[in-house]
Amino acid sequence: MTSSNFYDVIIVGGGPVGIALGIELGLNQVKTLVLEKHARPLKMPRAQSLSARTMEFFLRWGLDKELEKNLLLPKTLPQTGIWCSTLCGETYFVTAWGDNQLQENASPKEGVRVPIWVTEEVLRTRLLSFTTIDFLKEHEVQNAWIENDSVVVESYDKKNKIAKMHKASFLACCDGVAGPTKKIFNNVYSKLSDQTKMLGTMFISKELMNLKTVPDGIMYFVLAEGAMAFVGPIDLQEGLWLAQIVLNNSEQTPDESTLSSIIDKIVGVPIDKKIVDYYIWDMQVQIADFFNLDNRIFWLGDSAHAFAPTGGLGLNTAFGDAHNLGWKLAAVINKKASLGLLSTYAKERYPVWLSNLNFARKNAEEFLEIKKKYPPDLDYKAYTMAYADLGNRYLSSSGLTLGYAYFDSTLTQLLPAQSQDNNPFEYLPKCEPGYFLPHVLYRGTTIYNHLSATEWNLIISNQEKVQTAEVEACLSSKDLHILKVEANTYPYSYILIRPDWHIARVGQTLAGVSGSIQEIFQCV
Repeated sequence: MTSSNFYDVIIVGGGPVGIALGIELGLNQVKTLVLEKHARPLKMPRAQSLSARTMEFFLRWGLDKELEKNLLLPKTLPQTGIWCSTLCGETYFVTAWGDNQLQENASPKEGVRVPIWVTEEVLRTRLLSFTTIDFLKEHEVQNAWIENDSVVVESYDKKNKIAKMHKASFLACCDGVAGPTKKIFNNVYSKLSDQTKMLGTMFISKELMNLKTVPDGIMYFVLAEGAMAFVGPIDLQEGLWLAQIVLNNSEQTPDESTLSSIIDKIVGVPIDKKIVDYYIWDMQVQIADFFNLDNRIFWLGDSAHAFAPTGGLGLNTAFGDAHNLGWKLAAVINKKASLGLLSTYAKERYPVWLSNLNFARKNAEEFLEIKKKYPPDLDYKAYTMAYADLGNRYLSSSGLTLGYAYFDSTLTQLLPAQSQDNNPFEYLPKCEPGYFLPHVLYRGTTIYNHLSATEWNLIISNQEKVQTAEVEACLSSKDLHILKVEANTYPYSYILIRPDWHIARVGQTLAGVSGSIQEIFQCV
């Protein structure tokens, strides 16, 4: 067994979430090791929808334009979801997709539809630009444990066929539902919904886009009897499509001929096709038993929570995990905060996870009620119409993807009668402690282009001639990025913003936010 260098952080799992966390740490010059068991991004028909908030994260990482350049679907394709009997059958509902029905100027970005492997390639390119990051592919984690004030990880280098030992101050587990860290540390899931067997597949059909009779869109919710599925184009030039098919109590993966027949039922007529890949997976709403072990080991993404694919909440919630934990790890490692800061990761994220998971669970529960009220074997048309109406209502979840706030945290100033009561179906920007700073135009572009991603930010929104030195002295911090904006840009004259761009304190006078950043950290 060979030993590697000592790192500040080891990340298990080099998928999109692990890489996003690596980028956050790279921005802060944190020495990081990423261990990934696969040689290249997996082409999977899942996690294709990125919310407007996730695209704001990509803007933060300097990747939004690069990702938008690599979209495989044309921008002219309507950003809609279609509820239908088959792709050549009856249309029930046409609705705007997710964050693409935001109020004007609610965000500088729109949600996008992009294959997960394209997202991952764009993220990997950015990750490899940091000299403080080591990215080891084809390294499978076999064991891990806490040893004194460090974490030890054993991995197997599949390419060179040797075992390796790695050490770090912290471990971040981004290895998914079936990753090794959940078993190693006995971090099991609590199940929040019943299990549904799903058949995921990708197939190529050059004729399907022109053959279908329902309207154009980016996702189709097909309610064909015996072939319910989520279907959507991935790359129209190649003719690549995805389908997530609900299996009826089947434990066995169908052969390719049977799958081809199911796809024909979904389309409504036989089509020429090539099956690229297919597999069975369990769709179930779940949450891990714990997310932080001794402030040394942390779980993010699917290793912390598992979603149903409806609503596009899974990967977007996971990116929020990396965004929240990254700057906190960096603050502790760079000796800007005490170890206790890391306890706020799970404390802040858990209400977000629970809210999003319960939203998914409620959708599932209402679906079961529809099946009881309209048994599909007795009145399939009534059942499909009721289910389509339900899905139409649940398709937009911008109040969840953008409207969440961190209240239950010592980092957040509590205001009287403050509560998170946002509508899950609609995003209303709020300039209040705990919320993500609302987008405004500043010097001709979004203010997000001017915020620091590594330092605390102070926005001064009045006409007072305040000197930078005075502000720094008042806040007792040199690591402070100051922006002066026009009066009444925001409802408060002074807004203190965390490195992740969530608001910590607000006030009409400098004294109102003069509690130092160090004092905030001393509370954790």
